Amino acid sequence: MARTSTWYGLAALVISSSACTGSQVAAQDATRETEKKADVVAAYVELYPVRSMNIRGVIEFEPVAQGLLLKGHIKGLTHGHHGFGVLARSECLSPGGKAGDFFDPDRAEGRALGDLGNIVGEKSGLTKVRQVETKLSLDGPKSIIGKTLGVTLWPNDPKTDPNEVPLAACGVIRAK
Repeated sequence: MARTSTWYGLAALVISSSACTGSQVAAQDATRETEKKADVVAAYVELYPVRSMNIRGVIEFEPVAQGLLLKGHIKGLTHGHHGFGVLARSECLSPGGKAGDFFDPDRAEGRALGDLGNIVGEKSGLTKVRQVETKLSLDGPKSIIGKTLGVTLWPNDPKTDPNEVPLAACGVIRAK
């Protein structure tokens, strides 16, 4: 009987040690992931056409005192207003080439965190982008790294279902 209880005691010790090690490994992985994101000092996205349009662009994201500065250009966008925003998904392809929901980790009432408003396509075909977003980040729960930046064919409209709005161009935001 003493051997049996010793065996069970050893088994319990091994199991509890494994569980402790597993949670420690998970904690270390989470810490490493946070450290990786904290090291991000800038980001960029290369925009590519979703449809048979000749739209290309590059937008850079840089932390500034007021928030996150977005600066860059988009070539080939038609003249007029186009929706602009960080989307909830992490890939550019979507069913039917639709924009889908904005990135919104807080599930905010009103304007979603990723809704960046509208940009105006210039007649010349070269649209310059320069705006500061106060609530987006390159790290933490509001990090846009790995999310999709989308430009839509139509202006952003809170009354329109984003799953019905066709994308003109998009790309995945990457750390520099």
